[in-house]
Amino acid sequence: SILLIRHLTRTTNPLIDITLLRNPTFSTVVTVNGLSMFLYLGVLFYLSQYLQVVAGYSVSQSALLMFPGLVIVVVSTLITGRIMKNHSTKKLLLVALAGAFSGCALLGWGAHLEHGIILAFGFALLNFSLGIIDPISNDYILASAPRDRAGAAASLSETGYELGAAFGTAILGSILMAVYGMSLNRMGLDSLPQAARESISVAHELGLSPSILERVDVAFSHGVVASSAAAALAAAVMAGFVSRYVREDS
Repeated sequence: SILLIRHLTRTTNPLIDITLLRNPTFSTVVTVNGLSMFLYLGVLFYLSQYLQVVAGYSVSQSALLMFPGLVIVVVSTLITGRIMKNHSTKKLLLVALAGAFSGCALLGWGAHLEHGIILAFGFALLNFSLGIIDPISNDYILASAPRDRAGAAASLSETGYELGAAFGTAILGSILMAVYGMSLNRMGLDSLPQAARESISVAHELGLSPSILERVDVAFSHGVVASSAAAALAAAVMAGFVSRYVREDS
């Protein structure tokens, strides 16, 4: 990593011009762009699995619960393209991050109650908010970069997107599985087969007794709540950075 950064800062035409990140406003917006994928793929990591395995919905029912969220992200993106001329980047990003925070909080609450409608609403609110972030952040990134470095700015935007997706799955997934494992231990299920500790789906395929499966489901729910809380915290922290580093007239 050190050698790569050294190369990128010294070469004449770097593949990724990280010197653009020296501008705190620019780097904040790039990070918000990456956060959108962090939250989206991080939530997708567990939502469909939770709905089918723990909450007991069929594949079709789970798809119907998630479908509004997948459609609304397109709608919010189209709406944002029309309203962003009349509102500042800072204002729209703060509104979007507030919505993302609320959506993640609803996902955690829905998992705690095992309530599919709350989960669907939380997912829809999260996706609506992420649909606002994408056009705003990408427009700002390209518009704020010098004309001769627009391509470099676009590559940074895409890199942030990909890193956000990877970190979302890795970090939120790791939090979920860590809390799931700790909850199993607290419930006296430390002797559960390793395969069941690594996958809630496998646990349901091992022919365990209903009483044990019930505790396994509760443990996984704890993991989903913790992961959703971490996602909400990430949105809140990012809102703080936007409030501080992005100007009102941006």
